[in-house]
Amino acid sequence: MANSFDPATFDFQKQTSAANLKAAGAGIATSWEDLWERGGVKPWQMGFDTDDIKLAQQQGASLYGILQLATEAADQGLRIGQNAKDKLKEIRAEYNDLPSQAPINYGALGGYGFDTDDIKAMWGTGPANAQGVAYGMTSPEWTAGLDKVRDAWTWAQDQNLPNSSGVGTWIQNKENEQRSEKLRIERETVAETLRKENEQRDETLRKEKEDRDEKLRIEREAADEALRLETVRLAEEDRLFQQKLAEDNRLFQQKLEDDRKVEAANLKIETARLAEEDRLFQQGIADAQAAATQKAAEEAEAGRLLAREQAEAGRLASSRGGSSQTLAASGTATFKGKGLKSSENKRRKGRGTHQFKRPYGTSNLSIAATGKGNQHSTLNL
Repeated sequence: MANSFDPATFDFQKQTSAANLKAAGAGIATSWEDLWERGGVKPWQMGFDTDDIKLAQQQGASLYGILQLATEAADQGLRIGQNAKDKLKEIRAEYNDLPSQAPINYGALGGYGFDTDDIKAMWGTGPANAQGVAYGMTSPEWTAGLDKVRDAWTWAQDQNLPNSSGVGTWIQNKENEQRSEKLRIERETVAETLRKENEQRDETLRKEKEDRDEKLRIEREAADEALRLETVRLAEEDRLFQQKLAEDNRLFQQKLEDDRKVEAANLKIETARLAEEDRLFQQGIADAQAAATQKAAEEAEAGRLLAREQAEAGRLASSRGGSSQTLAASGTATFKGKGLKSSENKRRKGRGTHQFKRPYGTSNLSIAATGKGNQHSTLNL
């Protein structure tokens, strides 16, 4: 025990001087015990009285220490003087039964102070519930248990009771253990909080990514669908365009074919018409030639007859005395037919001229005859 009052080491005989012992023992006894043995009666100086209380207080004993000192005196079998009893009664009354205010019975384990044996009695294996399950070092129960030990140690120090240096070390170790445990729990709590925050953040990011991916998927599907519909629309438009183009081309080809047929029909008709016109023209020419030839023959015959008549007349005239006559004839002929016209020479002298014309060209037929028997015919087409 250090710097404290320990009743167990108190010298109950110190308050009596050696001179008193010599006087009481007639100079023969060497100690109060020797005097007791020699006289057979226990000397009163070997008891516990107020002189011992004063001495104990001078040595640092508290009021609780004085009560402990009385217990030690009784344990040693010393007589408790009446004055000491009165003083002890006064102390208990003045301080409301001071021993009951002590956190523990500091003399229960044989000592009068607070040491590791008292801690073991208070602490045991540590605070636990009724089922023996230990509380955690950061629990209120564990803290309350440590506070009780600390309070007992502090109360012992306040009363200047014997205190073991190991008590402070034990309390410091427990405080360090509790502080370390709190730090560990705080670190774990922080780590768990960070883990949960990270998980929450990761979950939030995952959900955001899923939402983005889902949105992109929907947008892609919408875009693909729009593209598909647009492709279908364009394909349908192209199909309709190609169909219309094919139909237009068919109609165009049909129109070309119809036009070709019409043109061919028209050409056939025109060719037939022209052929008919040419036939009629050629027939007209042939008819005109035949008529002209016939007329020329007739005129030649008429001329021949006329010449003969003239010759006969000349002969007759010669025979009658010489007279002469001249006969002249001229004429025109007109031929009519489809697409054929003729014109007549109006000069009534010399020779006659006949002209035939087609609508698309010019044809001339000229026939001339002389009055002297010379026939001349001309055909211009």
